Amino acid sequence: MSWDKKVVPFSAEDLRLALLRQRPRILIHDFWSTPTSIVLDPVNLGDDEAEIVGRALARAFHEPRCIAERPSTLQAEADVSGGWRIEIQFLHGSKTHHLDLEQNEVLISGVHHTVSSSGKVFGEIHGDHIRFEAAHEQIPMSLFYGFEGKVAEDGTIRGTVQLGGSAKEHLGPVFKGQYGSAQFHASQSSRNSR
Repeated sequence: MSWDKKVVPFSAEDLRLALLRQRPRILIHDFWSTPTSIVLDPVNLGDDEAEIVGRALARAFHEPRCIAERPSTLQAEADVSGGWRIEIQFLHGSKTHHLDLEQNEVLISGVHHTVSSSGKVFGEIHGDHIRFEAAHEQIPMSLFYGFEGKVAEDGTIRGTVQLGGSAKEHLGPVFKGQYGSAQFHASQSSRNSR
């Protein structure tokens, strides 16, 4: 299934998480998914179960607000443009990474720098809540860092980062978070990109 984000305002991950929260729970694997498409594999479904899934999907696409619960009108409370130093606290030790961010209203883009690679950043900020992903393209598997946190009054950002890796044919949040999570703290190092 695929859809136009201008018509249906939710992402494949929004849909996947919403269907997991409802009762009965419905699991859509994220293999081969994109932000605006999913692949359905009904191999283990009985006829009555397939009808339950079909009805849940029909409701989601006829009433997209039941899936897209995030307020689209909420403005950003902070400007996160510039250079950032990120301290990531792993289970065994910590690492320092750097970010160069640009902000256009609520949209965030930029570059995430580790010791060994750099990756493209894209995401959003709504109010004081920030969420963005850094994709480090590599062969055979790309590495992903999914940052989510809050901008504090002192301008720092604290939150959680999901870590994972995936080949192109398996892009999706399950693989992008398969290495677990870590805590991070970011402080702005410069207003200008390096």
